[in-house]
Amino acid sequence: MGELVTLIRGIIFPASAKHKESFTGAVRCLTTGSVQSRYSDSADVFVDASFVKRSDQYLARGDAILSTANSTALVGKSIYWDQAQERTFGGFLTVARAIDNRPAVTRYLHTVLRTLFLGGAFAEKSTQTTNIANLSNTILYGIPIPLPPVAEQEHIAAKLDRALPLARDIGELVS
Repeated sequence: MGELVTLIRGIIFPASAKHKESFTGAVRCLTTGSVQSRYSDSADVFVDASFVKRSDQYLARGDAILSTANSTALVGKSIYWDQAQERTFGGFLTVARAIDNRPAVTRYLHTVLRTLFLGGAFAEKSTQTTNIANLSNTILYGIPIPLPPVAEQEHIAAKLDRALPLARDIGELVS
């Protein structure tokens, strides 16, 4: 993975600094609860923008957002960011930002990350503290990613872009 992405750790702030409502000078911040089967804005918090130390700690279209400090069952869970709104992300999240930022390539990369999560690869590779499983950048950079030619990545991404909305609709009908 280290040849494909730059990993960016989220911002750190004290619990007392997070708010459920926006305020002057605030930035919206994703938390681990924001990373569900897709983005869930109900778990976002607002923090003072001064906690964002670098411009790369703002989300960019095409980012894969991974939960890198969570329960063993949820560590490595990810979402694909395809929105233009200004958001940052908290310290228990890591962004995998593709070095080659073409949309099809980043969609393909996120599909691989989701497959690794569902297969338990992240839980297996994580280190355990008291009640939290952690994925370090060192571990993530070392994970092998299958990489077909760009044309095949684009083909896979196009098929997934057509199929995933249908799968979500079916899932919502069943639940």
